[in-house]
Amino acid sequence: MLICARPQMMSLRHSMDEIVPMFREAGFDGFEFCIEDKLFHVRPDVIETYAAEHVAALARDNGLAISAIGCHVDFVGNDDVFEVIKKGIAQTPRFGTDVFILAAGQRTEEGDGGYKELVARLGVLLRIAAEHGVRIALEPEPGHRIDTTESFLRLVDDLGGDPAMCCNFDIGHSHLLDPDIPESVSRLGTRIAHAHIENMGSVHRHLVPWEGDIDLTAVLLALRTAGFDGALAFDFYNEAYREVMPRVADHLHGLLVAL
Repeated sequence: MLICARPQMMSLRHSMDEIVPMFREAGFDGFEFCIEDKLFHVRPDVIETYAAEHVAALARDNGLAISAIGCHVDFVGNDDVFEVIKKGIAQTPRFGTDVFILAAGQRTEEGDGGYKELVARLGVLLRIAAEHGVRIALEPEPGHRIDTTESFLRLVDDLGGDPAMCCNFDIGHSHLLDPDIPESVSRLGTRIAHAHIENMGSVHRHLVPWEGDIDLTAVLLALRTAGFDGALAFDFYNEAYREVMPRVADHLHGLLVAL
């Protein structure tokens, strides 16, 4: 498994030319490239061909992998974001990855909460993904149209079991909403294309790995047992992201070595 970073929290203060060497120096194996900045504003310019090729070259030059492209902004209720994501999926191979991460967006108060529209739009995105050899990794999240492992598996069924419909497994989210994290990992199996790692307590607040209530060693062992050998991106919404990176990378690599 790869221990990766996410540039989102550093995106307004630093360019990718500055961020990628920081990730290397901190000891990460790669990074998830986020289309949105830390304010969750989507950046359509970063998926243009020239930008994709530049970021891919930065990763290669620094010996890092690009684990996934991520857009954690609601595409069901926003046509502009939907258009950016369609283009982003088509551009994903230019970054050197085959995983595109999505968020299902907050449930609305009307009707089914936007679930039917989610299914319809994912159908469109899966067709684009098939044309370009990309896997879509949807992230279950508290308050979203897809929140639990159970709701994700229902979605897969409603999409006809498409093998490209995968999961971005956020360990903290599963801790809050699923009865048992290792059991969820086992149920998802090879549907897990990418993961977010952090610790968490009883509320939805992302913590550094050495804080919180989650036994990360048990979760990592469950992921390995399920055959997952992909990327775990450190997901931490705090201005101290840059400061904690070296300790985080060292800590998480240590957990993997000890398995």
